[in-house]
Amino acid sequence: MFRVVAHSRSNYKKHPPKIPSVITDIYIDFPYKSEAFLRENYCQKQHSITYISKLCMSSRDTIKLALISHNIDIREDDIMTRGPVQFGKRRIKAKEIDNKREQQIVALITELREQNLSYQKIADDLNSKGIKSKKKGIWHAMTVRKVYQRTKPVHSITRF
Repeated sequence: MFRVVAHSRSNYKKHPPKIPSVITDIYIDFPYKSEAFLRENYCQKQHSITYISKLCMSSRDTIKLALISHNIDIREDDIMTRGPVQFGKRRIKAKEIDNKREQQIVALITELREQNLSYQKIADDLNSKGIKSKKKGIWHAMTVRKVYQRTKPVHSITRF
């Protein structure tokens, strides 16, 4: 995979190296620079960008840039989406899909909020029913508020 060529430019008799066995030049062939390597591993063998990056000991971004530079289309499942997932959704292979259980909780929050219950009372109600939040498991007024506001269209949210 890698070819390492090493040689020293110093003359050992006239100018001995300060540190023993010093290698002054190291040349490494990077396989991701080869279009044939990328086409074989990414297109034919269907390896992921993550797998190829581990093979080459490079970052995912480096492999992605190499694929783009060789005009190789990146598969949809290799497009990584980062960041937290909104309550009511879950991420599978870079696609956000609805989480039915969380969608029911969002509907309950919306229903209780439409009955003019405060965020704290909704949080207490969810905690008393044993319904867990996405991260810590305990509902707080601010968590309920954020879930409620993310489900509403932007123009219907009013701030006081």
